[in-house]
Amino acid sequence: MKKLFVGVLSASIFLTSVSPLYANNNTQSQNTDERVETSWTENGIEITVTDRHSLSEEEKATFSNFASPNGIPLPDLGDGDVIEGPTKHAFDSSVTKFAIEVSIRGVSGLVTTRIGNHWVTTVTQAFLSDVIARLKNRQIEYCTMLTRKVYTSPDNRYAYYATKVSYTDSSYTTPTHVQTEFMGWAN
Repeated sequence: MKKLFVGVLSASIFLTSVSPLYANNNTQSQNTDERVETSWTENGIEITVTDRHSLSEEEKATFSNFASPNGIPLPDLGDGDVIEGPTKHAFDSSVTKFAIEVSIRGVSGLVTTRIGNHWVTTVTQAFLSDVIARLKNRQIEYCTMLTRKVYTSPDNRYAYYATKVSYTDSSYTTPTHVQTEFMGWAN
């Protein structure tokens, strides 16, 4: 019975790892655009753009330009249509942060029991206490999301971009981080 179980388990692991290799042989329909992430800070706002190429200074200026439709500061990508959004979201990450805190406390306890009273234990516990304090500072993330269809002159066609803007609080007035990602080409 044990050998049968091990054999079935081995076969299923093998088939699930090999089958994706043969699942799509049509390379014409795949999106082969390479993605490059560019990050910088502009006026205290961390901006991250994932696009098909590294951004030039002129392109960075485009992504750094903010407009305020409906009183919400959002990156202004110039000519283009907003397909969806902007929608406001509040993500409560307290459960995830609690799980991380429990894990950190477990590691801290393990270090103490394995090493005992030593300077490494003191340094490790001080570091982990600082990490836990930082986790508790911000339980809810406030952000807006939108999808745009933007004309790209070098490619002479339209592209879709998804943007997430994180804010300091529920007033949605002070952005802290902007993430924009190339999603694909419009038909």
